[in-house]
Amino acid sequence: MKILTICSSWRVFGAEAITLKMLEGFKRRGHEQLAVVSTFGDGEFSRRLAALGIREAAMPFAMVALPKTPKMIKYTLHTSIYLPMLWWRWRRTLRAFKPDVILWTGSKQLLLVLPWLDATPSFLVEFTHVPPARSMRWLYGRLSKKLAGFVAVSDFMRGHLHLLGAPADKIFVIKSGAFFETERPAIELSAITPFQNGKGPARIGIVGQVATNKGHDCLVEAVRLLKQQGTNVVVRTFGDGEPGYAAKLKEKIQNAGLAGIWEWVGYERKKEMIFGSIDICVVPSCFGDPFPTVAMEAGAYGLPVVASRAGGLPEIIEDGVTGNLVEPNSPEPLAEKIRYLINNPQVAREMGKAGRERVLGQFTVEKMVMDFEVLFHELVPSNGERSGQD
Repeated sequence: MKILTICSSWRVFGAEAITLKMLEGFKRRGHEQLAVVSTFGDGEFSRRLAALGIREAAMPFAMVALPKTPKMIKYTLHTSIYLPMLWWRWRRTLRAFKPDVILWTGSKQLLLVLPWLDATPSFLVEFTHVPPARSMRWLYGRLSKKLAGFVAVSDFMRGHLHLLGAPADKIFVIKSGAFFETERPAIELSAITPFQNGKGPARIGIVGQVATNKGHDCLVEAVRLLKQQGTNVVVRTFGDGEPGYAAKLKEKIQNAGLAGIWEWVGYERKKEMIFGSIDICVVPSCFGDPFPTVAMEAGAYGLPVVASRAGGLPEIIEDGVTGNLVEPNSPEPLAEKIRYLINNPQVAREMGKAGRERVLGQFTVEKMVMDFEVLFHELVPSNGERSGQD
């Protein structure tokens, strides 16, 4: 099958990492592919595509937003300027590649080429918790008339897509896969044993985009409580994101007297380096995080996860078995669950082992790709039944 995927590629965070796994999975299954990337990205997504040997086409897919602020006005004007070029490249790509199916990983990209959406069976793979504002409900209502279907990456996202206006019979759940089955032996060899040396402070890690909705503020307060109670910890923050928010967060950490135990590692690509340097992974998201990749990665590497009972997290973490769940924006319960694991290292080790079995058994790239293939088989007509591309 010929698969054209329009990738959200400005930066590489969780959704982009899963998209790359999906594309690699399609390649391993023998599908012919073309990945469309934005000419405005930082280049990292393209570098990873090249390493996988997947062909790409660059197009000026820019941000689309309501012009409520000077920054949004700038983005909108930028998009308008490049729109004719985008249309020309889009039509040329459809004629040259002749895809059997098109996958989209961002809803706002679709709006830019709306007139051509129904020329080829298209699916929106929704990785983002889109606010159910009136403008978004209008957009998803329009998309539902053009798309063959919506792919929700979790059961939680199935309900959210329906709230946005996607018809229930057009929503299909395909949960993200973080690892290939062939990666299991290497992961098990490098799997982490929490609190292995039993010396020094417990190492708490928060991994991923540094942004207001990821719960860093909640973790700061929880760590302040732990320190107040005499619990010996260090915190390691991996990732980058919003510079303005990061600056405010560092000021908050300084004011709470935590600067001496809070380490800013920054972006680290090697997962074994991340999870090998912490004992507990914390995912305190304060919004409906669709299906956080980091929770799967931490589990695969043998770490217990303390996370919010929000979004798709309860579908990854089995409460009390592979980690613990707390209500969002709840520093005291978060601190309590972290302290419990620190005081009960054997429980933490058992949770980490159970998490590894759960992730590597249920959330594989092979399963994700096979689910896509079933969907395509059911909803994508064969070449002989399809109409022209333009």
